[in-house]
Amino acid sequence: MATPPTLIASPASALNTTTTPKSVASITVQTNDIIVVQGITGDAATTLGTPTNTNTGQTYTLQQSVVVASYCAEYCWTAVASTNQAMVISIARAGASTNFWGFQVTQWRGSDGVGASNKTNVASGAPSLSLTTLGANSAVCVQNGDWSALNTARTWRTVNGAATTELSYFADASNYGFYTGYHPDVGAAGANTYGLTAPNTQKYSIIAIEVKGAAAGGPALPPELIMQTMRTY
Repeated sequence: MATPPTLIASPASALNTTTTPKSVASITVQTNDIIVVQGITGDAATTLGTPTNTNTGQTYTLQQSVVVASYCAEYCWTAVASTNQAMVISIARAGASTNFWGFQVTQWRGSDGVGASNKTNVASGAPSLSLTTLGANSAVCVQNGDWSALNTARTWRTVNGAATTELSYFADASNYGFYTGYHPDVGAAGANTYGLTAPNTQKYSIIAIEVKGAAAGGPALPPELIMQTMRTY
């Protein structure tokens, strides 16, 4: 059985402005922490550049993106902390300057790395996305963009007996809707459905990504050490 990863910090940028660049509050990482960056813009005409951070540079990998006309553009990047450090993560936008945009960061500790991810965009419905996790007791981060900008009550889907823990939400009935959240432990590896059941008439783009738990037992011993141990008995 694996141990679920621990969420350490979850700062977000402003979501209701067109300003560029934007940054989040400083986070203090340890080596091998997993950093997930979830970005959104109000329309695909506005795009986002790769995240950067102060102090020691990080390599951010784009895991998924949805950049489709007449939908919210969405991006999900990840990085593995290369050293203990305090960092401020920033992103700059390009293209059309009239759309609201922003991003959410989550920092995870005690993880064996990034697992599976998936994306889709649908013209009308309740946001729904299947993701088959690769490891047991993983966390899953979910982000949803609503081009219709519906500002009504929302209900997150339940996985492993618990609804998504919401981190960020913005909707103003005219610009866009942005929802981010996470499941801290989705149970056994396998397929689950992520997203929301309401509002159910969104024009949505959605991304989900797995942050693996830590496998029990630690690394295997090398053969020569196993033989040495056996000879002592």
